[in-house]
Amino acid sequence: MDPNTEERPGFWGGPVAAVILLQTAAAFVLHSLPTTAPALIALHGWSDSTIGYLMALAMASSIVFMLASGDTIRRYGPIRTVQAGLLITAAGLVLLPLPLALAPLVTVLLIGIGYGPATPAASEVLQRFSPPRHRAFIFSVKQAGVPFGGVVAGLVLPWLVTRHGWVGVVLVTAAVPIAAVLTAQAFRGQADHNRIPGGATPMPGRRSGLLTPILTLRSGPGLPVLACVGGCLAVTQGVFNAFLIAYLAGDLGLAFSTAGVVFSAMQAGGFIGRLIFGWVADRLGSGVVVVRIAAAGSIASALVVAFADATWGASTLVALGAAIGIVGAGWNGVQLSEIARRSPPSAISETAAGATTFVFAGFVLGPAGFGLALSQVGSFSHVFAGLAVVPALALALSLAVPRFVRD
Repeated sequence: MDPNTEERPGFWGGPVAAVILLQTAAAFVLHSLPTTAPALIALHGWSDSTIGYLMALAMASSIVFMLASGDTIRRYGPIRTVQAGLLITAAGLVLLPLPLALAPLVTVLLIGIGYGPATPAASEVLQRFSPPRHRAFIFSVKQAGVPFGGVVAGLVLPWLVTRHGWVGVVLVTAAVPIAAVLTAQAFRGQADHNRIPGGATPMPGRRSGLLTPILTLRSGPGLPVLACVGGCLAVTQGVFNAFLIAYLAGDLGLAFSTAGVVFSAMQAGGFIGRLIFGWVADRLGSGVVVVRIAAAGSIASALVVAFADATWGASTLVALGAAIGIVGAGWNGVQLSEIARRSPPSAISETAAGATTFVFAGFVLGPAGFGLALSQVGSFSHVFAGLAVVPALALALSLAVPRFVRD
């Protein structure tokens, strides 16, 4: 059976809930890096730009393992593949606070390895089990698990670092993915029943290889352009995820806990934005207009943050964080659902992986480029102002996406 064939036997909500839970746990672990950034910088004696490089390394390793995950998902099933990845990340977290030069590098590599397969695996499950009339919304709910994991990380981890040190951070951060793995096991049989055990043989008509997901983007109208738009928007989102707390606590002088609350507000905004944008996209029958709105909002966000000031007060900065999250992260589920809508039914997981490669590349290039620019310019404000060029490019590209009428 083709793993992308639509099927909704029995209680379809179980497998959908399982992949949402796993995605949320993976995001929580990924956000442990920027939410503990000031403490990591102090512990290891790093510069502010180092967190950007570590986030870039995590996303780079995610890209490799996402591109290579197709055969693994078919052989072991989507749920089992993500479960294995989360256990790898839990093991890697133990190394993060160790006073060894390579320990943080190994940790972020393992986090990236575990995070990589989550999106293509979840896309396969959602395509098979979610009702078509609600698919954009359900994709957005799944993607909302990413900022929700960030909300929890932003509220809990800075507090844990301050009150209980790194032992508390490591124990809690590792316990979350382990709990998600155990909970999702209840639905693993239903979601993974059509796996191909005994070998990672490609499905008929498909070639295997790291470039296959990217090449598959040629199979639907506008898919390459949509992938590039997602990559540009991810640059902006990745920069805010990696540097917002360091900017607020280091440059503006906010308390670490207050900066964490602003970060959580941004993640909460992303959660709300994905639900709203997903609902709107279903009503419109297309996600392209929603993506254009997100691009315009991201331009405004970068410019407003460039002129932010500590005198604005905590409540204003929290509101700003929420607004950044709504427009800067609300697009992701809609883009994935639009990719799935324009893809051949037999290539959903491949096009999802190919499009997500561009998004993850944005998460790599954004923090790394911002960190490099920050080390050269020395001013957060100037670099944030320059960042607005990237979502402006996304808006221009989105205008070139051809119209597509649902069959």
